[in-house]
Amino acid sequence: MLTELTIKEFIHKVISNDPVPGGGSVSAFNGALATSLAAMVANLTIGRKKYAEVNEVMEDLSARFEELAHQLIIDVDRDSD
Repeated sequence: MLTELTIKEFIHKVISNDPVPGGGSVSAFNGALATSLAAMVANLTIGRKKYAEVNEVMEDLSARFEELAHQLIIDVDRDSD
């Protein structure tokens, strides 16, 4: 499974002449990273007095981004299958 590889191992597999991982797996991995960053921003906002008016929205977004990141991680391997 590709998701069991370290980041370095994954990158070296992409560089190699193996057909897997391909564009779909790499795209899913990039999407998982992007949604993880979005969740991080939401989590950094949650509980801050300065952003109290958007706390509920950030909690919702954080949960949605986290779920999407988990799905995209699954998709990394699903594409290669």
